[in-house]
Amino acid sequence: MQSTPSIIVLLFTLVFTERFSILCGGLQWRNYTPCAYKFIFTSVSFSILVSGCIVVLHLLCNIDSLCLISSERKGEPTTVTNIAWCWPYKRKKNSTKRHSTSLKTHEQIGAVSLSWISGTMFALLVCILTLHEVYTVCNVVNICPDSTAVQAEILNQHNAFRRAVTPTARDMLKMNWSEEAAASAQAWVDTCSMAHGPPSSRMLGDYEMGENLFMSSASKNWTQIVTAWHSEVIDYSYPNGSINGKSIGHYTQVVWNSSYKVGCGVALCPGSVYFYGCQYYRAGNYRGVAPYKEGATCADCPNSCENKLCTNPCPYINKYVNCAAMKKQAGCSNPLVYAWCPALCLCTSKIIPIAKK
Repeated sequence: MQSTPSIIVLLFTLVFTERFSILCGGLQWRNYTPCAYKFIFTSVSFSILVSGCIVVLHLLCNIDSLCLISSERKGEPTTVTNIAWCWPYKRKKNSTKRHSTSLKTHEQIGAVSLSWISGTMFALLVCILTLHEVYTVCNVVNICPDSTAVQAEILNQHNAFRRAVTPTARDMLKMNWSEEAAASAQAWVDTCSMAHGPPSSRMLGDYEMGENLFMSSASKNWTQIVTAWHSEVIDYSYPNGSINGKSIGHYTQVVWNSSYKVGCGVALCPGSVYFYGCQYYRAGNYRGVAPYKEGATCADCPNSCENKLCTNPCPYINKYVNCAAMKKQAGCSNPLVYAWCPALCLCTSKIIPIAKK
């Protein structure tokens, strides 16, 4: 029985560690330091307080055990109201004399060690604090993109904005979820850098992905995050760009026509800062290029249109932006044109992404 509190503490410590390690799947322990520090500080503070009280009790009263006493006179069962403190040291004689008239030898219940009681109290304290912290952390699980419901929320919000662009788009692709892009995005936000990384941090194959980031001191759902990116539309004028010099890159990436795959991640970073990020395949935001072509909805995909969005992305990409001129001049029968402009030569009825260069 003496080891029971230790076992309880160990079990709940393991539960605490495991619960913190599963938040969003890919997050690292260091990302939980704000909650971990709070948990450790609170646990230590309260345990010191409880232990201090017990030590004071020992010093003042020389209490070593608790005796549960039943009344001989009335034959009452042992209850909380029949608890008596035993004073085994300086007051041993008085205690023996006091109890001799009301106790039979066989009626005295075994003493309960105060060390066991203090251990149990500490174990219960740890359990309560652990459950509180786990609940606090689990509250943000509904923003973790490894949930299919959260993935659907992210996609639905992106696609809602994409189909509602003004002026309307003739070549806007439907956004789909990418596990590869999500893994890349999660890996980056786990760094807690609070900034965009180098191109090498967002590669899918040999192609650089686009990226949107968001930081917050409180957890927000993905509808709020994507809406915040899209809100830059107030500073944008199609097809010219920013009307006042303010940033519009988050908005244009959300509605970039050939970006048809997205993956996102979120991390809880030191200082209790939530770091959100999404990466896009194909990348958008090419300088001097509009995010989509103006025209009647789905005009470029009449046979592949789903709720005002095209579903016919080209799997190839041109190496150069002047492929149209090269094809017009030499044709796709030219080996160099065919090699450099596969999207233009092979995707005659699909939405072609902008070239790499």
